[in-house]
Formats: sequence, C-alpha cells, structure tokens
Amino acid sequence: SRSPPDATVTCWRATWWFFLTLFPLALLGWGAFVYAGMRVRKPQWIAWGVVYLTLTAVGWSLTQAGPDSTANGIGGGLVLFVWAVTIVHALAIRPAYLDRLELDAKLDRAEDRLEERDEARRLAEEDPVRARELGVGRPDPDGFAGGLVDLNSAPVAALEELPGVTHKLATKI
Repeated sequence: SRSPPDATVTCWRATWWFFLTLFPLALLGWGAFVYAGMRVRKPQWIAWGVVYLTLTAVGWSLTQAGPDSTANGIGGGLVLFVWAVTIVHALAIRPAYLDRLELDAKLDRAEDRLEERDEARRLAEEDPVRARELGVGRPDPDGFAGGLVDLNSAPVAALEELPGVTHKLATKI
C-alpha cells in the first residue's frame, strides 16, 4: 500500500506555479502570479503578473537595440532584475496562497455538509418512512446522519455529544 505523501511535498505540489519564476530570464515568472491570483481570487497578484510581463517585455525589447548600445545593457539589467524580483515575490506570497487554498477547502467542506443536511431534512419531511429506512438522523455506521439527529432512534452516546445534553438527560430522552 502507498504511504501518504509528505506534507512538504504536498505543499510544493500545490505551489507548482512557483517554479515558473525559475524559468530563465523572467520569461514565465509573470505567469506564476497570474495563475496564483486567478486560483485564489487575488486581483493584486494578477496585477503584479501584468506588471512583471510588461517590464520583461520592455527589457527584452531594449536588448534588441544593438550589442554596444546603452539600451541593450539597461534592457538586460531590467530582465535580470525582474527575474530576481519574481522569484523573491513568489516565495513571499506562497504562504498566503497555501492559507487561502486551505480556507477554500474548509469552506467547500462546510458547503457540502450544509447541502447534505438540507437533503436529509428534505427527505425526512417529504418521505419519513424512506428516511427512517435509510437511517437519516442516525449517527451509527449504518445510518445516514446527514447533519441531523433523530431523537427517537439515536443512541445515548450520540445524544451526549449534543450541546447541553448530559448523560442523565440523554438516557431520559
């Protein structure tokens, strides 16, 4: 059987876009910011990607001025500067990117739980016989709790987990 992936490896897989900044001479660094910004809905990162693309294009166009021109040297320097800045900037935003991905995953799980509870509630209201057969509200392994607790069939241990329900009250219920 496969062992679970190392957390460090997983983090670097989630931030594969960082490696675009390592592509020589700033050719793809801008794309890292556009991708990361779109992925986690951060318009300012997309804007940085556009700035880096523009500066890189200006730098490369200046290098076409001729081998002995000052513009060529300025362009080459600009390209190298943008390349270094994109690498450092990408490393700086990486933790915020990972935090946002984690937040999005938590929100997705919460939305899934709400949808499951709504479906269980709908089923219990519209077809209570079928809901009982499916185990809606039963937190045991054979049931489908769906975020609900059927007080008529829940075991004492499940009732005790509810806020404000003591062992004595759970037994009474």
